[in-house]
Amino acid sequence: MGSEEERKASSFSRWMTFFRERAPIVLFAFIALGPMCSSQYLVTGQIAFGRLLAGTIGFMGVLLLVRVMDDVKDYDKDVEVHPDRPLPRGLLTVDEVLSAITKATVGLFGLAAFYAVAYGTAVGVAFGALMVFVVMMYFEFGAGEWLDERPLLYGLSHQFSVVIAAVFACTLAGDENAAWNLNAYYLGAVGLSGFFAYEVCRKLDPTLPAKKGTYLVIYGRWPVFVIVAATVLMGGVAGVQVSLHRLLMPLQITLLLSLFILFSLFPNSRKFKIVEGIAVLYFLVHAWSVALNQWLLA
Repeated sequence: MGSEEERKASSFSRWMTFFRERAPIVLFAFIALGPMCSSQYLVTGQIAFGRLLAGTIGFMGVLLLVRVMDDVKDYDKDVEVHPDRPLPRGLLTVDEVLSAITKATVGLFGLAAFYAVAYGTAVGVAFGALMVFVVMMYFEFGAGEWLDERPLLYGLSHQFSVVIAAVFACTLAGDENAAWNLNAYYLGAVGLSGFFAYEVCRKLDPTLPAKKGTYLVIYGRWPVFVIVAATVLMGGVAGVQVSLHRLLMPLQITLLLSLFILFSLFPNSRKFKIVEGIAVLYFLVHAWSVALNQWLLA
């Protein structure tokens, strides 16, 4: 469909096109479901389907909101680097998207209030804290230019939302004191390891231009390997604390070994696609870690 035809379509149709291209709803639901399942197995050893559904809806809403926020923040760069993306090509206007961000943010804070009434004050506060952090991310913590000059710190500061999400998930699962329970943070560290390793490894093409701003282009091969190794080590240490090492360690070793071989022997080949595929699996397994451990190894 050409851009003129797209702009003439209904608002609902254009938003569905946006999500199909930038944030497939089924995929995001699957990603959100993993930590919710894992937190319930970690806290109670069983699934409470009502809480599982409620948490998945909330976390999926946060993930979708962050995706939309990122596209607005990246608009100027995308006009030059990715002109075929929905906003640069005019599928949606920036004003439309900003209005949607405002409405979704208010709605998700309203969901925090619902959680407080339905599941207890601690759950509402935990989800509210996650939303406050998301809003701070949107405004780059008031230090956007400073963070832009430090891509690694920029990425880590935003990915820390995964840890807050884990605290929310564990609180919703039934641990009202999750904010003071190390297990919630271990689960968050495992999830952070998955999210951030994927973030670094998802663009390993050495031929990408500098304006793409990938970690490989900015830092080079071996600094990227060190970053991934530290990320994997964090996930490995946290995984041991919650008895996930049998599930996670083989994949952690596989990711590091494949990345080492790629950078050592095939630095300029198309074999980076193999490592990117392993990184996707790494991310999904870490997102679903406790649930997979329960189903496969318990």
